[in-house]
Amino acid sequence: MMTTELDDARQFHRFYVALYTATQMRYADLTKPGTPWVVRLLDSQGHEIEPVEIQKIAKPSPVERKYFPYTSVWRQAFRVKFRRRVSGSEAGIDDDHASWIALRFSGTEGASELQWNLDTENR
Repeated sequence: MMTTELDDARQFHRFYVALYTATQMRYADLTKPGTPWVVRLLDSQGHEIEPVEIQKIAKPSPVERKYFPYTSVWRQAFRVKFRRRVSGSEAGIDDDHASWIALRFSGTEGASELQWNLDTENR
């Protein structure tokens, strides 16, 4: 099982996100066609990719509620998966060479970007 998890981590970036909207909850559903939100993962090398998968979480588990305390009945939770760039591949985020990666949500309601600086000294 651990080998499978490590292989997955080498191929994908996974995020747990919970969205709140002051308007209708349907606007917070990233899985619906016509959602007003665009989700992208970017890096400092200029790559910008869309998710491979967005999974709506109907009922977050006790573990998810513990690890992600911002999860509540007022927010819709999702698992968002992006491809990492692996050697010889053109698609994906190149975190082996990037100094940062960012998760961006943008749309007609506004925009937000979460950025993580990567440890470039210990690669």
